[in-house]
Amino acid sequence: MIPTSGPARPLLRAAGVGTLLAGVFRSSNVRCPDPTRDADATSEDAMHAAVSIATFIVWTALPFVDASQSGSTRARIGSLVLAVITAAGFAGAAATARSDDRRKGVAQRFFLGSVFARYVATAARATRG
Repeated sequence: MIPTSGPARPLLRAAGVGTLLAGVFRSSNVRCPDPTRDADATSEDAMHAAVSIATFIVWTALPFVDASQSGSTRARIGSLVLAVITAAGFAGAAATARSDDRRKGVAQRFFLGSVFARYVATAARATRG
């Protein structure tokens, strides 16, 4: 069970709403046109980018909040390590987002992997009691 109280609760709700909105405002193209650089980018691309960035920021904050709230030293250290990895993935994704390199999505996938790892770790901690 994902935590439903404390400071993580509003962040989890915001991430959920952001994820839904990113799905509602879909990219017009699989390459996700950049609304600040691509002439063929649509207003829907701009909305997708905006809600995605906001959601990514929330996802980056969550493991830091976990680290400040976890009970045991081991849980705090684990959350802090995941927080640093997530922040590095976010920074890498942000740095490569405007690149024309065909591998620019690698950093974003690394970032998303750490986000999903946080959800798995949180669920595992909750099931242990």
